[in-house]
Amino acid sequence: MVESGKEAPSIDPNLVGTLEKFIQEPGMLALDLFSSSRLTDEWVELSLSWKNVNLIVVRDFFSKPVFKFLENMLRQEGESCEIRGLL
Repeated sequence: MVESGKEAPSIDPNLVGTLEKFIQEPGMLALDLFSSSRLTDEWVELSLSWKNVNLIVVRDFFSKPVFKFLENMLRQEGESCEIRGLL
């Protein structure tokens, strides 16, 4: 968990391996962004490597990194991606 006002933590190399195993499990994979203003390029690149994300929820203001992430995710998914629930 990241405390309010702090930057996103750097990615531990062990986390990458653990996540790779986790995302191979069957089921729905959702990515929930709570503090998108602290989203770093490192976290964006890691998240974009996940090919089976079924749902992305953004619970914060759209920052430049979030826009970049969503734009890249849409580019990856092509026609199979749909945007719903923008407020």
